[in-house]
Amino acid sequence: MLASYRARRGLVAKHADAAGIPMPTPAGAFHGWLDIGRAEPGAARDFALRLPAEEQVAVAPGTAFGPGGEGYVRVSLAAAEADLAEGMRRIGRFPRG
Repeated sequence: MLASYRARRGLVAKHADAAGIPMPTPAGAFHGWLDIGRAEPGAARDFALRLPAEEQVAVAPGTAFGPGGEGYVRVSLAAAEADLAEGMRRIGRFPRG
């Protein structure tokens, strides 16, 4: 399982990097934090609500985990690699600004 999650983390990080989305490397969690580049109040929630409607991809707003999460969304690594790759492609084309 550890190797599987590392591979998924690498896949998500590769797609995030290709899309110009900063993602701190998670030390031991099974999710990644994507920096959506908008730290104003409500930005993470707005992004997380619009993304499923427009791109059919679900993420959690960083603010669901505390006020320091503004400007971030959380992506679960507990999905098939093909689904993660497609989800990250969709996130990459979704407007962040």
